[in-house]
Amino acid sequence: MRKCLALAGDCFWLLDVLLLFGGMRSTSTSIWRSEHFIRLATNCLFAYQVIAAGFQLKNVATDKQNDVLGIVVEMIKFTGICACCLRSSCVAYFKKSFETFKNFIIYESTNSGNIVFDELERHKFQKYARLMLQAVFGLIISDTILLSIPCTATRNLIGFPVQFSVASEWASRVLQVLLVISFPLATFPKFTSSMASNVILLLGMRAKLNIVAHRYRLILNRHLLKAEHSMERLDLEVRAALIQQIECWRHLSIVKDTVGKTFIPAHYYSVYCIGSLLYVSQDMGINATSGVLVASVCFLLLEHYFTCRLIDSLRDVTDSIGYTIFQLCAQIPYSRKHHSKFIRMKRTLIIAWINTCNATPVNCFQLFELSTSAFVRLLNTTYSVFTFLIDVT
Repeated sequence: MRKCLALAGDCFWLLDVLLLFGGMRSTSTSIWRSEHFIRLATNCLFAYQVIAAGFQLKNVATDKQNDVLGIVVEMIKFTGICACCLRSSCVAYFKKSFETFKNFIIYESTNSGNIVFDELERHKFQKYARLMLQAVFGLIISDTILLSIPCTATRNLIGFPVQFSVASEWASRVLQVLLVISFPLATFPKFTSSMASNVILLLGMRAKLNIVAHRYRLILNRHLLKAEHSMERLDLEVRAALIQQIECWRHLSIVKDTVGKTFIPAHYYSVYCIGSLLYVSQDMGINATSGVLVASVCFLLLEHYFTCRLIDSLRDVTDSIGYTIFQLCAQIPYSRKHHSKFIRMKRTLIIAWINTCNATPVNCFQLFELSTSAFVRLLNTTYSVFTFLIDVT
């Protein structure tokens, strides 16, 4: 028990548990005795949800008496199932990249020279990552409890295919209860897997870049720049900082590529789903099911906002690194004795400053750039979808 509590303080362990309930193998949970059973059970529950959603969509498509609300509900469910598959597939595809970055975070190769500052940044990274993952687990548990409350709206929302009614009345009732209660556990871990992985990547990258930025600030604020005899030491300090910056830039390119490609399913599903969920919830009135729908809308909005905000924060940190390098380059003391070192250091810092200022943004297959402005455009689009559905009915 104590070991589990200690591991729960590690965000990577919590992420592995989430991936396990999403039916995916992970490093720390692969040694569990029940790991294979948990993956098999969650994948079977998800397959049950897929079959049921497929039958329901077929029934709605062939029934000419269905209204717009019924069609929208089934489309949300079916596209949600597709989004779960795409998101979990993206996590599996980029598993190697994530493992590379995880090792980069765990092995403390980046340091600023200030142990207290470095430990504080690592603590903040673990704290925020744990809070995010705990919120995801809390959402899964709360939605399971809410959907367990007997409600006509819940039965109408989840639905029960007539194809499953060929069994006895008792068996049909058990299958219907299992379909409703297992919905969050079967779908949410797969659905949130890519979001959780992306947030951990961005939080970890921000912590590393903050450490590099602080190292440059320490070099700039020290009195090394005021004495000629400090040129040798200054050269060593700058070289060490540049080595760490190059390593961070290499992993930053991995983070940008991974986040940009895995965010595509989340973005386009949110464009359609947020407005549709608001339309369905306002038609249902106030009940436990509408609470689940509103919580889902809040989750999708927060996922999009925090991802865009973290990317903007990465850009802010890289800008601060570039500004500090520019100041350092401008304040290097000239000495005839160290003329060649002075020219070499200036040239190196100018190149580093240019590369820092020209850091490429996070693009989703060149379709759009991830930033806070992209989140604002998402709000405008989802509001248009919401008003369109109201006008149609």
